[in-house]
Amino acid sequence: PGYADFWGEVVTAMTAVESCVLVVNAGEPFETGFSQALAEARKQDRKLWIFINGLDRERADFDRVFNDLKDKFHLPVVALNYPLGR
Repeated sequence: PGYADFWGEVVTAMTAVESCVLVVNAGEPFETGFSQALAEARKQDRKLWIFINGLDRERADFDRVFNDLKDKFHLPVVALNYPLGR
């Protein structure tokens, strides 16, 4: 999702693509930019890939982020890779 300064570019880019990748940080709560980008992707009916980044950082929790994507954002998520170490 990135910084709010680039929101215009995000909206413009979504008009030209069939799917998009949203990046979330595993060690921090969801940022406002993620919610906005998700809403825009849904509005434009785009397919989504979500990349959970920062799993090597302290307080990173893959399962928390994965479950939040399902529970808070009501996304039908499937993990293509699952981290086996802490």
